[in-house]
Amino acid sequence: MSNKYKHKKFRCIFCYVLIYFIGLIFFNSCSPTKLVPEKQYLLNKSSIKIDDKKIDSEALSNYIKQKPNKKLVYVFRFHLWVHNLANTGRKWKWKKKIGDIIGEKPVILDDFYTKKSVRQMQIYLKNKGYYNAKVQDSVIYYNNKTADVVYLVFPGKPYTVRNIEYVIDDVDIRNLVFSDTANSIIKKGVNFDVDKFQEERVRIARFLNTKGYYYFVKEYLDYQADSSFKENAVDVTMRLKLPVKEIAEDEFIIDHHRKQKIKDIFVYTDFDQKRAMQDTNYLQNFDTIVHEGVYFLYDKKLPIKPTTIIRNIYLKNDDYYDIRNVDKSYKFLSGLKIYKLINIQFIETKDTTDLGDEYLNVYIQFTPHTVQSYTFEVVGTNSSSDIGMGGNFIYQHKNLFRGAENFEFKLNGELQMLKNVIQEKEETTNINIPKLFNSLELGGEAKLYIPKFLLPVKSEMLSKKYEAKSTFTLSENYQQRPDYTRTITNASFGYFWKTSDHFKHFLNPFDINSIHIYDTIHGFSDSIPTYLKGSYDDFLITAINYSLVFNNQRINKSTDFTFFTISFETAGNNVNLYNKIANTEKNGEYYKLLNVRYAQYFKTDIDYRYYHFFTSKNNLATRLFLGLGLPYGNSNQLPFVKQYYCGGANGIRAWSVRSLGPGTYFDPKSTYQFQSADLKLESNIEYRFDIFWMFKGALFVDAGNIWFLNSTELGADAKFMFDRFYKDLAVGTGLGIRIDLSMFIFRFDFGLKLRDPKEEIGKRWIIAYKKFNIMDDFLKNINIGIGFPF
Repeated sequence: MSNKYKHKKFRCIFCYVLIYFIGLIFFNSCSPTKLVPEKQYLLNKSSIKIDDKKIDSEALSNYIKQKPNKKLVYVFRFHLWVHNLANTGRKWKWKKKIGDIIGEKPVILDDFYTKKSVRQMQIYLKNKGYYNAKVQDSVIYYNNKTADVVYLVFPGKPYTVRNIEYVIDDVDIRNLVFSDTANSIIKKGVNFDVDKFQEERVRIARFLNTKGYYYFVKEYLDYQADSSFKENAVDVTMRLKLPVKEIAEDEFIIDHHRKQKIKDIFVYTDFDQKRAMQDTNYLQNFDTIVHEGVYFLYDKKLPIKPTTIIRNIYLKNDDYYDIRNVDKSYKFLSGLKIYKLINIQFIETKDTTDLGDEYLNVYIQFTPHTVQSYTFEVVGTNSSSDIGMGGNFIYQHKNLFRGAENFEFKLNGELQMLKNVIQEKEETTNINIPKLFNSLELGGEAKLYIPKFLLPVKSEMLSKKYEAKSTFTLSENYQQRPDYTRTITNASFGYFWKTSDHFKHFLNPFDINSIHIYDTIHGFSDSIPTYLKGSYDDFLITAINYSLVFNNQRINKSTDFTFFTISFETAGNNVNLYNKIANTEKNGEYYKLLNVRYAQYFKTDIDYRYYHFFTSKNNLATRLFLGLGLPYGNSNQLPFVKQYYCGGANGIRAWSVRSLGPGTYFDPKSTYQFQSADLKLESNIEYRFDIFWMFKGALFVDAGNIWFLNSTELGADAKFMFDRFYKDLAVGTGLGIRIDLSMFIFRFDFGLKLRDPKEEIGKRWIIAYKKFNIMDDFLKNINIGIGFPF
């Protein structure tokens, strides 16, 4: 490496370090303690020190009553800085307003809250079985009017459960409880944890709710603890209370717990709660029909087929009450998406069984959604710095054939100014486009969701068990560009089902795409690379695809979760098999279907994501993606719409879409950068944090590239080689601003290239030697999107 290059490299590194420290000085120049009164201290940090790893320090931290001022990226007290700025210097109304909205007052150390935190921690530890625990606070004062508080926790030896005794006089319940002790939360030797005993009461009550005991609640169970036998040990007795039954006015007797069975089921298909409260005769005007033993009550016209409701109800006549069936009924009925309110009530009847069990009538009340709706949307677009505008019209019918079939019809249009084109057409016979734009896209799509498996055999039980849906899709897309015009037609039929709360399956046994390109400019075929020529031919895709999705995210819970999906797609095999059997002659070098060459390939994608939450307002999102496509038989390359590409708002954001790769290949003479290939490897890591109000921020690093599996005209630079692929990886970083509008998130991501594989070896880490230009290297790489990138 030359001295000149070394000097340039270290000079740039020095500049970046200098910028970093200038930033720190800027944020700290406005002293965070300037508004802290004399003889008082700004709370800098609160921490907990504890030796026992069995104790949840994060849970203990919830009892700290004073928390320091919030920091952005764990470094800058941005909100405190805004508050200080708004309340010093010249007073302006707008400055004060910003300070009130964004700013945060300094958190002044208060001994009252410190002592209260100590007491609350001691109570928490006592409830966890640490009756001899001690908590002390230690305050460290600094000369800059800040202070740290350290809570020293000495838990001591916990009290543990020595013996558990069950005192249950009801024989049936005693047998049930004893049969389920393997699932008990309370075991011998565990800490005497009050919260765990409450959880055990809830667990037993729910267990009995699954065995026919509708009226059983946790309040029928209580615990008695005796610690007099041995030091730090407790003997626990669980007792069952018997219910009190009123037999006459002010006359009660001690009864035993009885089971409940379901007698009759009444379904109100279009129940209006407001009318029912205002009109005492409201329900008397309903008509009634009986289907498979279920009473359907409706006003004027039955809005839904009874079989649709029965298929999604898990309650049956003469079955014992089971709370799991109630939960399933709520879940599957809600899944029909035609009711905004579902209410299931159980009312005791006077009838009893021969065994003395009681009967319950079930009343299910549905308040329906608006069945038909339509919306208009106006949208602005920015794809690879190509500005555009468009609009959508969406019509929806949620109960098309009275079987909860959801029908959606969408029309969309978009105008765009494309910069990445081969050549403008001088004349066109297509639709006239306003002069400000040079690209037009029009499309229509119709989807029909049917809430069951459509199979040639009876599938009611499968549909009920797996929350199945069948889907029909038909779409047409017209794209008029300066250099060519293209239409894409799609027709598909498939299934969706769940095997658990976390696993979803998608299968499309029938998925056809037809791509037709016409009205190309003169010399269009000669203007694009050879490896892309086949992508711009007319072709037909007859595919079968399957996807498995795992997602253990807990809605509205800030807990870690994993998202994983794997998909497989194959195309052309059924048509190719027919041609082989029928001994069909090739049309030139390839077989054709409907006079169009059909594609034949295998394709698989793996997408793994992990989300780690530091707090509810700070989390780390990571993703690893691997995609692989293998053309064979009737295809020598993947269809363009099935190839992989890098860059853009949801990829490596320092590069514009389709401008990266394949491999280290780069053609400086090409103005038509639509890079795509057969294999893609990409990883992303993104730190997300709240700023204020609806504004959120992100810091991210993206890495990856695309490659061809076989040799092409692009040479070895574009081919995947296992022993050197890591040298071909591009790396980008950046920051993002997100606006959370509740219904959706509007996103701005600014990307900066760190490592560019197209550069010569030794100079690919361009951040180390390239002169930084904020306009060219940062502000021009802006990505605008809706929702998170992953």
